[in-house]
Amino acid sequence: MQHVMAHTGELEALVAAHLPHLLRDGERAVALVRGHAAEWGLRADCVGMLGFSAGGHLAAMVTLRGAPGQRPDFLAPIYGSMWGPVTAPQNPPPLFLAYSNDDPLGDFVIGANLELYRAWRGAAPVELHAYAQGGHGFGLHAWGLASDHWPEQFRLWLGERLASRLRNG
Repeated sequence: MQHVMAHTGELEALVAAHLPHLLRDGERAVALVRGHAAEWGLRADCVGMLGFSAGGHLAAMVTLRGAPGQRPDFLAPIYGSMWGPVTAPQNPPPLFLAYSNDDPLGDFVIGANLELYRAWRGAAPVELHAYAQGGHGFGLHAWGLASDHWPEQFRLWLGERLASRLRNG
């Protein structure tokens, strides 16, 4: 991680070079799930993306830059990163964010999450969880920290979103 932080320009250039392919893969994933939703017992209008770290970056990029019909219906980048200013897309999906304040990647993650929060606030439902501890990569492992409970908080948040969607058609 220290190498990444010391060479963020290299990482940004690498991601930028591959972004069209990454976006296409993310859009295909959303389309695949929507295309099989009935077969899999899902609602095609409730397909979301959740990703950790680089996966969170990808989920956010599919939402921000993907084709409108291929964007997810909800978004949850968990300790994801972004570069540069963010503008929420037209009709942004609900957004759930989680990171820890002791993430060794610092503003690379924390600043990105705050930027996403600011872009979404007022445009769509958004919830931000900034845990005191958890580092980078707290994921689903139980560490005995408050960050252990993000999956339950996400489930509750998502349940509220789905209940609202069902009420409103």
